[in-house]
Formats: sequence, structure tokens, C-alpha cells
Amino acid sequence: MDQTGFRPAWWLPGPHAQTLGARWLRSREGETALRRERVQLPDGDFLDLDFSDLDPRLPLVVVLHGLEGSARSTYALEMYRALRARDI
Repeated sequence: MDQTGFRPAWWLPGPHAQTLGARWLRSREGETALRRERVQLPDGDFLDLDFSDLDPRLPLVVVLHGLEGSARSTYALEMYRALRARDI
């Protein structure tokens, strides 16, 4: 990855501050509304499935988060935002 043009903000001097700063400064405007369905499993556990009720003619995209993540994890929210920006 070419990072030669990257210049961090002077008030976010290190990589940890940049990571946290991105989370704190991110706008919540335009978040994707999700509809949740819970599937009970035979072993007593469950799966939460979140759907966006957007135009059904758009391509289907499945976003899978990590074990400790959720549909509201920062990286998932950014993926939704990027997909919406491309009309997907």
C-alpha cells in the first residue's frame, strides 16, 4: 500500500489516536436502518440476522463481522456507508 501521500492530522499524532479519533469524530448521520431477526438454535444459542430494507433490485451483499463484532461495529458501519455511496 502506498502511504507516501498520507499526512496525519497534527492533533492525532499516532496510529492509536488516529484509530480512536476516527471512531469519535465519525458522523452518525445517514446510518443504515437495520431490521433484526433472531434465529434460535437447538443448543440454546442464537443468531441475529440484520437486514436493510432497501430497494430489492439492488445487489445482495452479505456483511459478516468477527466473533466479537456486531452489525454496529465501526468497520461494518463503514462498509454499509461505502456500499450506499456506490448505490449498492
